[in-house]
Order: sequence, then structure tokens, then C-alpha cells
Amino acid sequence: GMFEKALLVVLVSFLSACASEGLAYLMLYRTDKYNRLRTSLEVHVKKLEKKKEGDKKKKVDRYEDQVKTLSRDLAMVKIQSTLLVSLSFVVLIAFLNSFFYNQVVAKLPFEPFSLMRGITHRGLEGEDWTDCSFLFIYIMCMMVF
Repeated sequence: GMFEKALLVVLVSFLSACASEGLAYLMLYRTDKYNRLRTSLEVHVKKLEKKKEGDKKKKVDRYEDQVKTLSRDLAMVKIQSTLLVSLSFVVLIAFLNSFFYNQVVAKLPFEPFSLMRGITHRGLEGEDWTDCSFLFIYIMCMMVF
């Protein structure tokens, strides 16, 4: 029934959140490059704070440039992992969309305003706006997990 479908969507969203964290850990947080950059950035930020207290502007500017460069490099390393996780979510949503096509997963206790209907009623036929598709529940669960 509807309850089982909704529970399945909650379970899938929980598992996909776990999988994305696992991917991020494997592809990012445990890599030597990421850890080297993060440590180097922390050291340079501390040095910059000390230099700001008493040194000449030229040295401070040099450290600021190094911090900016390290921050940019760290962001580039992070974005690769983020793109892969995002791509996996797109694939999962496409799969779930075909799996739950035109299936009511839940009944809303209210009629959503027109702007929200695109999400709550996505992939459903008819005009009973209290019918809820998997996408709305999935999105709400991903906010929680």
C-alpha cells in the first residue's frame, strides 16, 4: 500500500545519504592530497594571523596570497567529489522517477499552494493535489538525513 511505498522512499533516501557520505569519505576526506592541502591551509592561516599582528604589509600580502591559492586548490579537490555525488543523485532520481511513475506514495493532509504542486504532484496524473509523489518525500528526507 501507500505506507510501504512511503517507507521505501524514506529508506532509499537514508541509504543514498549514507552512500553519498561514504563516497565523499573515500574520494575526498581520506585522500593524501586533501589532507595535505587542509593541513597546509591551517598552518598558513595561523602564520598569517601572527604576521598581521606585527609584520610588514609585504609579508602579510605574501601569506594572504598563499592562503588564497591553497583555498582555491582545496575547493578544486572538493568539487570533483561533489560533482560525482551530484551525478549519482541525478541517476538515482531518474531511476526512482521511472520506478514510482504515476504512483501515489502518500496523502498530504493539506492542499499545497500552486508553487509546491510541481514537486508534491510530480509524475502523478489527476488533480487531487493532496496526492503526493515520491519526489517530495525524498527531498524532505534528504533535508533530514
